[in-house]
Amino acid sequence: GSAHSINVDGVEWFLERVLPLLREESRLTPHDMKVFIVGPDMNHKDSLKAHLTGGGIEIHGRLRGQELEYLMQSCRVFASPIVSGRPSFKTKNLEPLANGMPVVTTSMGALGLHRPPSPGLNTTGVTIVGARAREFADALINLLLSDRDWEEASEAGRRFIERNFLPRHLQEEMRAMIASLNQET
Repeated sequence: GSAHSINVDGVEWFLERVLPLLREESRLTPHDMKVFIVGPDMNHKDSLKAHLTGGGIEIHGRLRGQELEYLMQSCRVFASPIVSGRPSFKTKNLEPLANGMPVVTTSMGALGLHRPPSPGLNTTGVTIVGARAREFADALINLLLSDRDWEEASEAGRRFIERNFLPRHLQEEMRAMIASLNQET
Protein backbone atom coordinates (compact mmCIF):
# COMPACT_ATOMS: atom_id res chain seq x y z
CA GLY A 1 0.00 0.00 0.00
CA SER A 2 0.91 3.66 -0.14
CA ALA A 3 2.73 5.45 2.64
CA HIS A 4 -0.62 6.69 3.97
CA SER A 5 -0.67 6.63 7.78
CA ILE A 6 -3.18 3.73 7.82
CA ASN A 7 -0.76 1.52 5.90
CA VAL A 8 2.35 2.66 7.77
CA ASP A 9 0.63 2.12 11.14
CA GLY A 10 -0.37 -1.37 10.04
CA VAL A 11 3.11 -2.27 8.82
CA GLU A 12 4.71 -0.93 12.00
CA TRP A 13 2.22 -2.95 14.09
CA PHE A 14 3.07 -6.04 12.04
CA LEU A 15 6.84 -5.55 12.37
CA GLU A 16 6.72 -4.74 16.10
CA ARG A 17 4.04 -7.15 17.29
CA VAL A 18 3.47 -9.95 14.74
CA LEU A 19 6.90 -10.57 13.22
CA PRO A 20 8.53 -11.37 16.61
CA LEU A 21 5.87 -14.05 17.15
CA LEU A 22 6.59 -15.52 13.71
CA ARG A 23 10.31 -15.57 14.46
CA GLU A 24 9.63 -17.46 17.71
CA GLU A 25 7.79 -20.22 15.81
CA SER A 26 10.22 -23.14 15.70
CA ARG A 27 8.51 -24.76 12.70
CA LEU A 28 9.31 -21.75 10.49
CA THR A 29 12.74 -21.24 8.98
CA PRO A 30 14.20 -17.83 8.09
CA HIS A 31 13.38 -18.73 4.46
CA ASP A 32 9.69 -19.08 5.41
CA MET A 33 9.60 -15.61 6.93
CA LYS A 34 10.87 -13.22 4.33
CA VAL A 35 8.81 -10.02 4.54
CA PHE A 36 8.37 -7.70 1.57
CA ILE A 37 6.89 -4.25 2.14
CA VAL A 38 5.73 -2.78 -1.16
CA GLY A 39 4.12 0.52 -1.99
CA PRO A 40 4.68 4.05 -3.20
CA ASP A 41 7.00 5.91 -0.84
CA MET A 42 7.17 3.04 1.68
CA ASN A 43 10.91 2.88 1.00
CA HIS A 44 11.26 6.47 2.26
CA LYS A 45 9.72 5.90 5.70
CA ASP A 46 12.46 6.08 8.35
CA SER A 47 10.18 4.43 10.91
CA LEU A 48 10.10 1.31 8.71
CA LYS A 49 13.82 1.36 7.89
CA ALA A 50 14.57 0.99 11.61
CA HIS A 51 13.25 -2.59 11.40
CA LEU A 52 15.71 -3.72 8.71
CA THR A 53 18.40 -4.68 11.22
CA GLY A 54 16.70 -7.98 12.10
CA GLY A 55 17.08 -9.29 8.55
CA GLY A 56 14.49 -10.99 6.38
CA ILE A 57 12.74 -7.69 5.56
CA GLU A 58 12.88 -5.85 2.25
CA ILE A 59 11.23 -2.50 1.63
CA HIS A 60 10.37 -1.63 -1.96
CA GLY A 61 8.76 1.40 -3.50
CA ARG A 62 6.02 1.00 -6.06
CA LEU A 63 6.32 -2.20 -8.10
CA ARG A 64 4.35 -2.74 -11.28
CA GLY A 65 3.98 -5.28 -14.03
CA GLN A 66 6.58 -8.02 -14.16
CA GLU A 67 8.39 -6.83 -11.03
CA LEU A 68 5.26 -7.11 -8.93
CA GLU A 69 4.21 -10.36 -10.59
CA TYR A 70 7.63 -11.92 -9.95
CA LEU A 71 7.56 -10.88 -6.29
CA MET A 72 4.03 -12.18 -5.81
CA GLN A 73 4.94 -15.52 -7.36
CA SER A 74 7.74 -15.90 -4.83
CA CYS A 75 5.39 -15.35 -1.87
CA ARG A 76 3.01 -17.76 -0.17
CA VAL A 77 0.76 -15.46 1.88
CA PHE A 78 -0.23 -11.78 1.70
CA ALA A 79 -0.45 -9.99 5.06
CA SER A 80 -2.70 -6.93 5.06
CA PRO A 81 -2.29 -5.59 8.60
CA ILE A 82 -4.85 -2.79 8.62
CA VAL A 83 -5.47 -1.96 12.27
CA SER A 84 -6.78 1.61 12.09
CA GLY A 85 -8.33 4.15 9.77
CA ARG A 86 -11.64 4.89 8.20
CA PRO A 87 -13.82 2.31 6.51
CA SER A 88 -12.90 2.06 2.85
CA PHE A 89 -12.37 -0.47 0.11
CA LYS A 90 -8.93 -2.11 0.36
CA THR A 91 -8.01 -2.85 -3.24
CA LYS A 92 -4.58 -4.11 -2.17
CA ASN A 93 -6.22 -7.43 -1.23
CA LEU A 94 -7.63 -8.16 -4.69
CA GLU A 95 -4.46 -8.71 -6.74
CA PRO A 96 -2.99 -11.32 -4.38
CA LEU A 97 -6.31 -13.20 -4.35
CA ALA A 98 -6.47 -13.13 -8.15
CA ASN A 99 -2.98 -14.60 -8.23
CA GLY A 100 -3.86 -17.41 -5.84
CA MET A 101 -2.18 -15.90 -2.78
CA PRO A 102 -4.28 -16.21 0.38
CA VAL A 103 -4.72 -12.99 2.37
CA VAL A 104 -4.61 -12.56 6.14
CA THR A 105 -6.14 -9.30 7.33
CA THR A 106 -8.28 -7.74 10.03
CA SER A 107 -11.97 -6.95 9.77
CA MET A 108 -10.94 -3.36 8.94
CA GLY A 109 -8.73 -4.66 6.12
CA ALA A 110 -11.57 -6.75 4.68
CA LEU A 111 -14.01 -3.87 4.34
CA GLY A 112 -15.41 -3.29 0.90
CA LEU A 113 -15.54 -6.87 -0.29
CA HIS A 114 -18.85 -7.64 -2.06
CA ARG A 115 -19.85 -10.21 0.47
CA PRO A 116 -18.00 -9.46 3.67
CA PRO A 117 -16.41 -12.71 4.77
CA SER A 118 -16.90 -13.95 8.27
CA PRO A 119 -13.97 -14.36 10.66
CA GLY A 120 -11.62 -17.27 10.03
CA LEU A 121 -10.64 -19.13 6.88
CA ASN A 122 -13.52 -19.17 4.44
CA THR A 123 -14.64 -19.34 0.83
CA THR A 124 -13.07 -16.02 -0.19
CA GLY A 125 -9.40 -16.88 0.30
CA VAL A 126 -9.26 -14.21 3.01
CA THR A 127 -8.58 -15.12 6.63
CA ILE A 128 -9.98 -12.43 8.87
CA VAL A 129 -8.66 -12.09 12.38
CA GLY A 130 -8.95 -9.53 15.13
CA ALA A 131 -6.31 -6.86 15.48
CA ARG A 132 -4.46 -9.04 17.97
CA ALA A 133 -0.88 -9.96 17.15
CA ARG A 134 -1.10 -13.58 18.31
CA GLU A 135 -4.23 -14.25 16.24
CA PHE A 136 -2.69 -12.62 13.15
CA ALA A 137 0.55 -14.58 13.57
CA ASP A 138 -1.31 -17.87 14.06
CA ALA A 139 -3.30 -17.34 10.85
CA LEU A 140 -0.09 -16.68 8.91
CA ILE A 141 1.67 -19.68 10.48
CA ASN A 142 -1.25 -21.92 9.52
CA LEU A 143 -1.12 -20.85 5.86
CA LEU A 144 2.67 -21.09 5.78
CA LEU A 145 2.73 -24.61 7.19
CA SER A 146 -0.52 -26.28 6.08
CA ASP A 147 -0.43 -27.13 2.39
CA ARG A 148 -4.08 -28.27 2.54
CA ASP A 149 -5.34 -25.00 4.06
CA TRP A 150 -3.13 -22.96 1.72
CA GLU A 151 -4.42 -24.80 -1.38
CA GLU A 152 -8.05 -24.36 -0.28
CA ALA A 153 -7.57 -20.65 0.43
CA SER A 154 -5.61 -20.12 -2.79
CA GLU A 155 -8.30 -21.67 -4.96
CA ALA A 156 -11.09 -19.96 -2.99
CA GLY A 157 -9.47 -16.57 -3.55
CA ARG A 158 -9.22 -17.10 -7.30
CA ARG A 159 -12.87 -18.19 -7.47
CA PHE A 160 -13.94 -15.23 -5.33
CA ILE A 161 -12.26 -12.78 -7.72
CA GLU A 162 -13.68 -14.55 -10.79
CA ARG A 163 -17.22 -14.46 -9.36
CA ASN A 164 -17.16 -10.93 -8.01
CA PHE A 165 -14.61 -8.73 -9.75
CA LEU A 166 -14.16 -9.77 -13.37
CA PRO A 167 -15.65 -7.42 -15.98
CA ARG A 168 -18.47 -9.79 -17.02
CA HIS A 169 -19.74 -10.03 -13.46
CA LEU A 170 -19.40 -6.29 -12.89
CA GLN A 171 -21.33 -5.56 -16.09
CA GLU A 172 -24.16 -7.85 -14.95
CA GLU A 173 -24.19 -6.17 -11.56
CA MET A 174 -24.30 -2.69 -13.12
CA ARG A 175 -27.19 -3.69 -15.41
CA ALA A 176 -29.15 -5.01 -12.43
CA MET A 177 -28.46 -1.85 -10.45
CA ILE A 178 -29.53 0.40 -13.35
CA ALA A 179 -32.68 -1.66 -13.88
CA SER A 180 -33.45 -1.35 -10.18
CA LEU A 181 -32.95 2.43 -10.28
CA ASN A 182 -35.18 2.70 -13.38
CA GLN A 183 -37.97 0.82 -11.58
CA GLU A 184 -37.78 3.20 -8.62
CA THR A 185 -38.26 6.31 -10.79
